[in-house]
Amino acid sequence: MKRNMTYKVLLLLITFFSLFNCSKDEFVPGDLEVNDFVWTGLNAYYRWQGEISDLSDRRFSTREQLNTYLAGFDEPNTIFQSLLYRPIDIDSVSTLHEDFNILEEQLKGVILTTGMEFEIVNFRDNSENVFAFVSYVHPNSSASRNGVTRGMIFTAVNDTPLTRANYRGLLLNNPTGYSITLADNYNNGNPMITPASPTTTPAVIDLVAETISPDPVAINKTFTEGTTKIGYLLYNEFNNEFLNELNIAFANFRTEAIDELIVDLRYTSNGSIEAVNILASLIAGQLKGEVLASEVWNNKVNTNRSTQLLETLITDILPNRNPLNALNLTKVYFLTSNKTASASEVLINGLASHIDVHTIGENTKGVYNAFSVLYDSENYKKFEINPSHNYALLPNVATVLNKDAINSRITASQTLAEDYGNLGELGERTDPILDFAIDNIINSTTSDVPSEFRRHGNSKENYVTNEVLLTPLK
Repeated sequence: MKRNMTYKVLLLLITFFSLFNCSKDEFVPGDLEVNDFVWTGLNAYYRWQGEISDLSDRRFSTREQLNTYLAGFDEPNTIFQSLLYRPIDIDSVSTLHEDFNILEEQLKGVILTTGMEFEIVNFRDNSENVFAFVSYVHPNSSASRNGVTRGMIFTAVNDTPLTRANYRGLLLNNPTGYSITLADNYNNGNPMITPASPTTTPAVIDLVAETISPDPVAINKTFTEGTTKIGYLLYNEFNNEFLNELNIAFANFRTEAIDELIVDLRYTSNGSIEAVNILASLIAGQLKGEVLASEVWNNKVNTNRSTQLLETLITDILPNRNPLNALNLTKVYFLTSNKTASASEVLINGLASHIDVHTIGENTKGVYNAFSVLYDSENYKKFEINPSHNYALLPNVATVLNKDAINSRITASQTLAEDYGNLGELGERTDPILDFAIDNIINSTTSDVPSEFRRHGNSKENYVTNEVLLTPLK
């Protein structure tokens, strides 16, 4: 009797498995192929698959039932949006893409930009008005050619004053470019533009959007303070395309024989887990083989994958097998802001469970989500892809923990908010936060200066890659 029951259960499982894993051509009408890809991909890998009733393995008992459900959505994005878990407050980052070729370029760091990265800040008087300050200018861009520099403040775009309600439309949804009108008086957080007169003309800069692929290893240099050598790295994105450049930067630090290292992640919120691991390994190469991060996927993936497959281990080589120029440090300093998120936080949190980590600036955002690209193929990887369309999924697939199973918003060891009226130059001691960090290392100076302003957004918030930590499909 027991053997007969076991046989029936096994037969039922085989039947179910066969039903949902046979060739899509055999079961899925052509007009439902993309909708089917969306559903099956999210059913297999979406982090909250178990929380969405329509993604349940028990939701449909036959292929016909599933096809009827799929036919109820007139376009792929409609079914995709319907299957997201609390898209307003929990998962607003998962995306569906019509062309995976374009998505792949974006994930490699190719962006359409004027070359000016900026932050949006509320006026001190708490009005609806906002101003933007330039945080970084990409070399060889429209902004750099037209004289835009870090610290510039502008309050109008295309002659329209910026407000909380309109800044996205004016700045983020403008694919061709725009003009900015510079404030000529910071006015203690309520920037002013001197009205035009026979003797004065407001400074207006015209900017054109261009496609660029910036090197994220923006600055690496060494400061010598007495007998102490301090390395400084401004790193703007955890980008797999520039790992060799990152390794070269650390070769310079090794040549300089630095004693301390400052890594500036104030404007860094995205990238790949592989690049995170390479930077961690360059900082603390003595930890080779130790767990930097572990990923928690949905129950289906967690049950069928080994623990080792879901872990990221400190390494001593690049993906091309070249050795890393590791420093083997037991202490590191990070410059952070409330925009520091995702990949940056995984790095900081992962190292904090192994070595002495100091954070200077502002508390981080607290984002530990991992994403993977899913293609319409048998295993959702880029192999034998369905040739009838180019759709791809970029869903939230996991949360990331350090070796102590911790992930949380990182509280700054020393709090020091940016002074929008005096940002200084990146990589120089005129930058007040870098200057403080060096002084903290040499003289143990302390600070507790929180921001008095509210930030509303930034130039990266419309990027597909914003706050995305990319991880390989398991």
